[in-house]
Amino acid sequence: MRHKNRYNYSVNRQYSYSGLRNTYIENGRGRKKKNHIWIITLISILFVLAACVAAFFIMDGMSIFNGDTYDSNIKSTFLDKSKIEHMLYSGEKYEALYVETEDYLINYPYTKIDNIDKEINDRVSYFSKCSEASSARFTAVDYITETADDKYLSIVFKAKEYDNNKKLISAYVSTMMFELETNKLLDDEQVFKNSFYNFASEYVRTYFNNNIDTKKKTSDETFLSATSADKIHFGEYSINDNKCTLYMNQKELFGSGSTIYEIPIALSELDEYLEISLENAKNTIKKASTIRDNLDPNKPMVALTFDDGPHSENTEIILDVLKQYNARATFFVVGYNAEANTDVLKKISDAGCQIGNHTKDHSNLTELTDDEIKEEADYVDKIVKNVTGSPTTALRPPYGAYSERVQQILNKTPLIFWNVDTEDWESLDKNKTVKAVISRVSDGNIVLMHDIHSSTAEAIKEIVPKLVAEGYQLVTVEELLYYKELDIKGGETYPW
Repeated sequence: MRHKNRYNYSVNRQYSYSGLRNTYIENGRGRKKKNHIWIITLISILFVLAACVAAFFIMDGMSIFNGDTYDSNIKSTFLDKSKIEHMLYSGEKYEALYVETEDYLINYPYTKIDNIDKEINDRVSYFSKCSEASSARFTAVDYITETADDKYLSIVFKAKEYDNNKKLISAYVSTMMFELETNKLLDDEQVFKNSFYNFASEYVRTYFNNNIDTKKKTSDETFLSATSADKIHFGEYSINDNKCTLYMNQKELFGSGSTIYEIPIALSELDEYLEISLENAKNTIKKASTIRDNLDPNKPMVALTFDDGPHSENTEIILDVLKQYNARATFFVVGYNAEANTDVLKKISDAGCQIGNHTKDHSNLTELTDDEIKEEADYVDKIVKNVTGSPTTALRPPYGAYSERVQQILNKTPLIFWNVDTEDWESLDKNKTVKAVISRVSDGNIVLMHDIHSSTAEAIKEIVPKLVAEGYQLVTVEELLYYKELDIKGGETYPW
C-alpha cells in the first residue's frame, strides 16, 4: 500500500559547501538527506580534470605566466622581496612579468610584440634550466631595457646565484638586441664589424689598467686571455642613445669574484665599428650633455661648482643633498682623485651632474710646456670617458691661472672660472661658507667650492635648501651658459 506524504512541506534546495559535503535544507522538519552518489562522482571528475589542466600549464613552462603582472605577494621567501622584485623606473615602456619556483625568480619584460616576446621566453627558459642545473640554492634574475635611436631595443638580464646562507656566490649577464622595425633578434655580426674586437680588446685593457683596484692584475695570463680580440669575450652588451656598455664577468677576467663590470664606450668612438646605423653616434657629446629641458629661463639660476674631488665621503654627501632638492652641480675633478674614486665619479654622472676637468695633478698650467699642458687635460678625460662613456665638457685651470698659450692648446674646451669665491679651502668653516654664498649670490653666478672638505659638505646641507627657498634653480655650468644664451667656444673663458 502506497502511503501519501504525511507532511505538507516543500523542499528548498540550498547547497551548503563544506569540503565536498552537500546537504539539503528542508522547510518543515529540516532533516538531512544523504549525499547522492552521482553528485560526488561528478565533483571528483571535475577535480581530476582541474588537476590535469594545472599540471599541463606547469609543465608547459612560460605560457602560464604570460598574462601575469608582478604583484606584491611574492611566493619566493628565500630572499627579501626588495632584492628580487623588479623595480619599475620612470618612463619604462614594457610591462614587468615574472616566473618563479622555490629555486629561482626570473623577472622579464612583456613587449606585446610576438616575435620579441617569443625570443624573451626562450631566454627565460634558458635561465630556468641553468638554475635547475646549478648547485646554487637560489637564482634571482632581473633586467633593464634600453633603446637607441628608437630603432633598436637592448635587454640586459642580470642573474645572481646564492648559497644556502643567502650569500652571493656568482653572477652572470645575458643580453639581447632587437631591431624594432623587423622585430628580429640581431646577431653580433649584424651589430659590429670585425674590426670592433681589436678595438674592444685594447679599450677594455686600458679601462682596467686605469682602475686602481684592478691595475695589478692586468698583466696576468687569465686577464690577457679573457680580453683578447675574440668576439666570444665581448658578446654581452647594450646600446642606448649615448653609449655602448660591455658586460664582463669578474671571475672570467681575474679568476674569482662575482662582480659584473659595466664598461661604457661613447658612441662617438664606435661609429666606424658599427654595422648598424645610429644618428646619435655622430653627435654623442651633445646628446649626453647634462642640459635639462624643463628649466625655466625666466627664473634665476645659480651654478654650484666643486673642485679637487671626487672625495670618497664628502662628494656623496653633496650628491645626496642635490638629489633631495632636484638640483644639479658641476664637479671639476683632479685626475688622481678621479682614478682613486671611480665609483664616486660614476655616481656624479648618474646623478645628471656635469663633470669638468681640473687637470691630472692640479699643476699651474702656465708653468708647463705645451705637451705637459695637453697631458694634464688628456689624463683626466681618459679616466672620465672610461667610467662614464663621455669625456669632460669643460675645464677649470688650477688656481685660475691661464694664458693665451694655454687657451690655444686647450682650444676644444671652454675654460670655466667663477664670480663667487667662498674661500672654503681657507676658512674650513661651515658657517662662513654658508654666509659667503647666501650673502653674495645672484642670478647667473658660478659659485666656487671644494668637495674635498667636510666643512663644505656640511655647508651644502644649508646652502641648497636656502637657495631653493629663495627661488633659485640650481643648475650645471653647461645649463647656465645654455639658458643664458651664451655662445660657448673651446678655449674661451666664462664668465669674463
